[in-house]
Amino acid sequence: MNSDILKNIAEYKFEHVLLAVSGGLDSICLAHYFITNQKNFGIKKLAIAHIHHGLRKSADRDAEFVKNFADKFHVPFFIRYLDGKALTENGSVEENARLARYQELHEIAELSSVRADAIFTAHHANDQAETVLMRILRGSSWKGLRGISRIRDDYVIRPFLQISKSELEIYAKKNHLDFVTDETNADISFARNFLRNALIPALKPDMLQLSRVSHLASNLYAKILREADATISPFILSKKLWPFSARFSPFEKTLAIHSCAWEKLSHKSPAGAAEIFRIWLTARGFDFPASLSFSSNLISRDGNFLFEKSRGIFWFCQNPKKEIAPFPFGSRPKKDGDIIILKNRPPRKLVKYMAELGIPEFVRDAIPCILSGESIVKLGE
Repeated sequence: MNSDILKNIAEYKFEHVLLAVSGGLDSICLAHYFITNQKNFGIKKLAIAHIHHGLRKSADRDAEFVKNFADKFHVPFFIRYLDGKALTENGSVEENARLARYQELHEIAELSSVRADAIFTAHHANDQAETVLMRILRGSSWKGLRGISRIRDDYVIRPFLQISKSELEIYAKKNHLDFVTDETNADISFARNFLRNALIPALKPDMLQLSRVSHLASNLYAKILREADATISPFILSKKLWPFSARFSPFEKTLAIHSCAWEKLSHKSPAGAAEIFRIWLTARGFDFPASLSFSSNLISRDGNFLFEKSRGIFWFCQNPKKEIAPFPFGSRPKKDGDIIILKNRPPRKLVKYMAELGIPEFVRDAIPCILSGESIVKLGE
């Protein structure tokens, strides 16, 4: 095993580590390596977690194998059982299983008897190469080409990400390690299995070189974000300058940016401005659809996302609020025909007055109108 690749893990000084172990070659190598090198990494406490997905007849065998492995090395063992039937009901079984697995791992990590500050998984360079290739075939963006993250924000760590499958096979043989084999890995009805068992053997790519694409993409992605942030961030409109109180927004996340940001970005990168803007928005948690145009003046809605351009301001909204605060007593939403009377000014239609103030359409129905007559109103504070 290339210790130079792994030595930077020690720099993070993880003291309590949860090892995700399925029982296969990769995870058994992971568990054995960190158990036998625990002191070298400054790890004070290790635990092993196994997730039983309830999808295979051999799952009980795997769970028993991992438990015996943990007992052999006197490492605390934790197991969680998933509802296999529920995982197959809607959407991708692989994706449902992945999400459920990580949820269980995090719950184990937070147990008082574990308190792990990191979860180690056994993803390796071949996994990275497969992920990158799959995303290339699906037409991924720069973000997708980064592949599997070595260190996630939730401290899921992939120490073996630059180590090849063949190195793990050599390590297992050298240390006389037994492991179990998941028979579903041969089922090419799953996209990744088809890629691994049919497409990659036919293409014969250099897996390590392919995995390095993710490293290059990560560096480029980080540079794009830095440059985009330097251009866009100065034009973010403070909530204090919004033409309405931020609490009235019917979305959990709302971002206002002056259109000058788009103009400046378009000047710096005429061909790639839209993609750069989308990358920047995604990094801030706004899933901007590729089908929308930043130059449009129209309101655009796509599921939980909304984009509106109003009086030179771009409004980006994500996730409608599940619970909207009730209107205060004596107020109501605006209605067609409402007028507003301002001091020393003639009556105005409320809708036109809101437009003059630059209040975007998405929030107008959420602003309370205080009645001074059946259809004469003033806006709530």
